[in-house]
Amino acid sequence: MTACYPDTEPLAHSANKQNKAQTYRAHLLGDSDQGTPGVIPVVTNNIKQASQNHPDENFRMILEKVLYTIAEYHDLGKLLPENQDALKKGTCKKLPLDHVDAGAALFLKERLLEPTLSIYSHHRGLSRSAS
Repeated sequence: MTACYPDTEPLAHSANKQNKAQTYRAHLLGDSDQGTPGVIPVVTNNIKQASQNHPDENFRMILEKVLYTIAEYHDLGKLLPENQDALKKGTCKKLPLDHVDAGAALFLKERLLEPTLSIYSHHRGLSRSAS
């Protein structure tokens, strides 16, 4: 399979039988040609709904700062060279390096546990402890 984008344009998803390859930028911002809204517009809509009736004026600002940061970094591991090679070739069912860990590790290193948990649980789900 031939790459759909130049080597300088990182991908978030490989091409498959149903879809064209999706750039990392289109994954975050959306792509009207493919009819995909993107992560940031979805987050923007969710923030608007969550904060429209909230009594605290700062709630929306705080929510935006946290959620936009999480959205921006949630797939950071897809930018690793080994993963980009696989995405551009489109031959792997699974990325060679786990893309979940990079974004979560970045926030964990800074001891920011909420973004760490948010990114990890977005990809893996929340774990349940045995009671």
